[in-house]
This record gives sequence, C-alpha cells and structure tokens, in this order.
Amino acid sequence: MLFLYFRVDVNRDNFIEQLELENWIVLKVNEHFDEAAAENDKVFQMIDTDNDGGITWNEFQVEFLVALGKDRELAMKSNIDDENLKISDKDREKLVRFKFRWSEADRDPQDNVLGIDEFKAFRHPEQSKHMLDNMVTDIVASLDRNGDGIVTEEEFIALPPGEVEAEFKEADTKWQEERRKEFRENIDMDHDGKTSLRELQRYVDPRNPHNALLEAENLIRLTDADADGKLSLEEVVSNIEVFIGSKMMNTGRSFHDEF
Repeated sequence: MLFLYFRVDVNRDNFIEQLELENWIVLKVNEHFDEAAAENDKVFQMIDTDNDGGITWNEFQVEFLVALGKDRELAMKSNIDDENLKISDKDREKLVRFKFRWSEADRDPQDNVLGIDEFKAFRHPEQSKHMLDNMVTDIVASLDRNGDGIVTEEEFIALPPGEVEAEFKEADTKWQEERRKEFRENIDMDHDGKTSLRELQRYVDPRNPHNALLEAENLIRLTDADADGKLSLEEVVSNIEVFIGSKMMNTGRSFHDEF
C-alpha cells in the first residue's frame, strides 16, 4: 500500500489530491483495457481447442467447472442442474449469470457460439459498445416514466413512487439536488433538459474522464477524515477496505462488479 500511495502522489507532497487520484484512475482504466484485450486472446485460444474460431456454451461451462476443481470427464457429461457436480449455490448462481451475459454477447449470428470479439464482450462487457448500449437501454427503461423513449431532468431526479415519509424528506431532497447537479453537469451536455442516447452512451463509457472524476470525488468524500480535500497516508490506510474495491486498486474487479 505504501508503494502505491507514493506512486499516486506524483508531486511528492505526502498527500493525494483529487487530480492525482483522477489521473491515476484514468491510467489504470486504460491499462485494464489493454491487458484485457491481450488476455482475452490467450483464454479464447485455450478454450477453442479445435481451432474452429468459436467457443460453445458447453465448452465454456466445462472450463468453468474444471476451474472449480471438478473432474473434466464429469464436467463434460454434466449440466448446471446435475446434483453430482456438488457445486456451491454461489458458483451455481454465478454460472446462471454468465449464461445470461453469454446470450447478450452472442450476436452475429445468435448461434450459442462466441467468436473472439463476442467472447471479449462476454468477459469484459465494459469494453463492448453493444453491452454498453444495452446498459443505456436499461437506464432509459427504468427512468422513462411516460414511455416516450427520452429521459428528462425531472424523470432523472424523480423519487420512487409512493408517499415520502417525513423522516426521510431531507435526505430525499439532498439526493434529488445531487441527481440534478449530475444531470446538468455530466449528462445533458447540450443543456436542453433531456438526454439523447449519445449523451447516455458517453455517460456510461468507462473511458469517459468524467467517471474517473466521480470515482475520485467519492473516494475522497468517504475517507477524508479532516475534510481538507486531500488524502494523507493515514486516511488511506485506515480506510483500506474502501480502496480495495475501487478503481484505484482493483480496476478490473470494480468493472465486473458493476456489470
């Protein structure tokens, strides 16, 4: 941790300022993209043993089960519901989630076989335009209350349906103010009071520097005990669990947790 801290602290003043943290996160995101592309090719070639340029779901499932320590022969003869596999509920649920993501990545054609680019979209959805477009579609569907295919500022800040309890009114008001600020400053770039698909695509793109800014702001907000706007080594070490799950320390896992 000490080594990482001083790598982020570029100006060597023994503090991590927000801009230093933003720049580090941008660097780690770009590294993650480059490393994922190289790793994807290797994993694909390892699973595609017949070199036909495609991986079936069954081939992937076998490798998933073997990675859990299951006998390859048994894995090849089994399916997800086979009690003989004796896998944990957590691993079974993970495999189910993978199956849904597999279907999303399987595009051209939809044949339950993934080519190398589709396989990359499956393993690293944060790098796939198609998967990001699906995320945008989900955002619109969840926020577009009148069904016109457009998310307005008022729809973006709207509270869930139902009566607002008095004890939560102040917190709800603050949440709406933060959402309004986010909408105006980081989503609605042409300031017309509504979002276009292009604006939302830019907003969810992991390589958008805006996302590094938000991550840095959030990390400082959560761990800056003396509220001086920067992080000392003590503040980072005492909040290590916050940083372990962040893009500062574990960029790849933080993306995949999001997806």
